[in-house]
Amino acid sequence: KRSTCVHRRREVQPFASEGRQMTVLNIALAIFVAFPVAWCVRTPFVVPGEAEEGSVDAWKKPWFCHDTDCPKYKVVNTTATYEVRRYAAGKWVSTDCLETHFIDAQYAGFYRLYKYISGKNAAMAKIPMTTPVLSYVTPGLTPKALSNVTLSFYLPSMYQHVDPPAPTTAGIYIEELPEMTVYVTAFGGWAKDATVDANVKTLEAALKAEGISYDTDHYFFAGYDPPYRFFDRHNEVWVRHVKAKPTPPPPSPSPVPPPTPKPSPEPSPTPSPVPPPPTPTPTPEPSPTPSLPHPPKTSMEQGLPRVQYS
Repeated sequence: KRSTCVHRRREVQPFASEGRQMTVLNIALAIFVAFPVAWCVRTPFVVPGEAEEGSVDAWKKPWFCHDTDCPKYKVVNTTATYEVRRYAAGKWVSTDCLETHFIDAQYAGFYRLYKYISGKNAAMAKIPMTTPVLSYVTPGLTPKALSNVTLSFYLPSMYQHVDPPAPTTAGIYIEELPEMTVYVTAFGGWAKDATVDANVKTLEAALKAEGISYDTDHYFFAGYDPPYRFFDRHNEVWVRHVKAKPTPPPPSPSPVPPPTPKPSPEPSPTPSPVPPPPTPTPTPEPSPTPSLPHPPKTSMEQGLPRVQYS
């Protein structure tokens, strides 16, 4: 009996082992198939850098932000030349630079802001570095003219809803950029004056060709990489969208006033006939009085010598 039992165990054991192997394979296959399906059902697909509509938490940083905080945005549209993004409002620490060359403004402004985040602030707090380093450029009228460049660091999320440490250096200030829509084009390598200008012109030419209204007086440059990163560098040029100015309607022809009727000349009053002057009645001339004969003259009248009494 004992040998028979052992024999039977030896006969059953291979089949039991094979059954366990099949069970493990089936479970592994079920997990392999079911897990991706469950992940796809539970996790909505989100394009990197784009937030799911109506959900801020679903926004995922694009690869070029790496491990730093960066401002949230939503991709509105993508073309072969540019990308349309809608950025949320956010707080930045900024400084203004007036330089002839764009790169010189970058260096001057960067080190001012770097001192601020390194502890040169009212709280002496060290603030994490973020991306991008944003430059708001007002180009000069000529290539050799001075350009006004506002350099900004995005403040980390911990300071987006509270007051950040106040700057203690003159020329550094905290500002909040409003929500805005920008047209973005990207390029790699190291950003130089000529490279930035070329990308700005390419982007503006594409927008003009499509009849899109944008800010023609300024542009943004966004740099995402530290100086020590030599590969996979990412740079962007932004141009802000502005509402097109309404075309004024053509001037309507001024209404021609109806001709004013000329007043008919009033008939001149007929002069009443002037009665002829009365004929003067001739005054009768007095008839001459007949002269009487003079009486004879006396001696006195005849000139006799007069007697004078002494």
